[in-house]
Amino acid sequence: MIYFIGTRRFDMVRIYDLMYQASVCLNNYYGLMILLVLLGCLLHLLVTPYDLYLAFLEKNWSYTFIFLQSIWTFGHIMRLFLIVQPCEQIGNRVLQNFIFLL
Repeated sequence: MIYFIGTRRFDMVRIYDLMYQASVCLNNYYGLMILLVLLGCLLHLLVTPYDLYLAFLEKNWSYTFIFLQSIWTFGHIMRLFLIVQPCEQIGNRVLQNFIFLL
């Protein structure tokens, strides 16, 4: 267990407070925008694999279309990870610092 003396503990509490305020500000300012981007990503992740599925059901396969739809599906999955991962890291870091200060 790490014990802090005087000002060092105060500095850690202040840093935690600043990180918490930053995460709240991110949620307040970009929460709706992130929600809309995630809904758009969800829509793309529903439509693109469905088009890929329909392409497999056709008797005359268009390999170019199947390849492009696969690339688009992969791109939408990566976009989902790029949106969610930073938000998750901010929340985890704030929680980690809160537990560290207890």
